[in-house]
Amino acid sequence: MNHIDILPFCICFIMPIAIVLITSIQKMYQNKQMTRLLEKAIDKDAGIDIERINDMIRKPRRTYRERLTRHLLSGCIFSLIGLVLIICGLVSWADGTAFSSDPVTLPLVFGGISLAIGLSFLIVFFVMRRQAQTGDEEEKK
Repeated sequence: MNHIDILPFCICFIMPIAIVLITSIQKMYQNKQMTRLLEKAIDKDAGIDIERINDMIRKPRRTYRERLTRHLLSGCIFSLIGLVLIICGLVSWADGTAFSSDPVTLPLVFGGISLAIGLSFLIVFFVMRRQAQTGDEEEKK
């Protein structure tokens, strides 16, 4: 096997497995450390509130506003990348490159996919914002 043939194999198969394995081991280690800390707190029983310790250790949850902002940011990024790729494909096509060639079809395909993802994030943003506004109005009544 040539060294050039090994590179795609490593990128496509070994790297995703390694990433999943590393994140799983990290979560297991964090859970183990948290369990040891809680066991020590229970053993000492010095009037320590275990629920409070558990809340301090737990990862902070994003607020509704932070999630809305993240959806808006992701939607804008993906939409703009999609538009740029589509424009690059159309410019290549208008420049005289055949429509079935790679400089035209690849940007159009990936631009369409990116634009669709971005528009879906923006739709989710607007729906969540509308639900938040109607929820606030119902609470005021």
